[in-house]
Amino acid sequence: MSEKIEDFIKKVYMGWKKSKSLSESSHLDEEKIACFLEQKLSDKDSQEVKSHILHCPDCSYKLAINLKADNLSDINVPQKLVESVKKKVLLDGQADLLEVFIRLKEKMLEVIKSSGDILVGQELIPAPLLRSRNIKEFKDEVTILKDFKQLLVEVRVLNKTKDYFDCMVRIRNKLNQVSVKDIRVTLFVDDLELESYAADLGIVAFEHVKLGKYRLEIANPEKKLANIVLEVII
Repeated sequence: MSEKIEDFIKKVYMGWKKSKSLSESSHLDEEKIACFLEQKLSDKDSQEVKSHILHCPDCSYKLAINLKADNLSDINVPQKLVESVKKKVLLDGQADLLEVFIRLKEKMLEVIKSSGDILVGQELIPAPLLRSRNIKEFKDEVTILKDFKQLLVEVRVLNKTKDYFDCMVRIRNKLNQVSVKDIRVTLFVDDLELESYAADLGIVAFEHVKLGKYRLEIANPEKKLANIVLEVII
């Protein structure tokens, strides 16, 4: 996780040289993110974006889950910036997320990438280990698990039709394996909330979801507890 945060910080630092105006009371939209990361902002507007992300955990997180590191190892990032962004990104555990990237095939699912463990029979296997065992395709459904600070989150993706999938999320207490109450799971695409359900029995199901990239937010009445980035393609 720390490497991903470092990559995020470096990418943000690269984008500080060009954008359009942004007040600290607003949030970054997709166009603003694109301009920022492509270094198309003026110096003044870049500084405003910099100030905003250092004071807005939501936008820091939004950037973090959309960034892809590329050729960043030679960038010298000020330590003060590193510590400031880390503090904001880690706020409320937002940097602790599960990433799942799946390809949908006819009656099969292929795991392209995952930061969780994959259930194979009765065994949990880290995604990189699947390749060494020549395991990448699953019939009809695939189950991914990840430990968060206090939760064990299980995500099950089911292949339903050519253009749609189902997703089931199960949340349990990591210590006693009991289903957690007073939890809500919300499905987002970009910043748009699509569906939101209370996990009264510890399980939430999203059915007939169109292929694409989504964010699942797990929260209780007080705060966000976990985030899942889920992308399913053909």
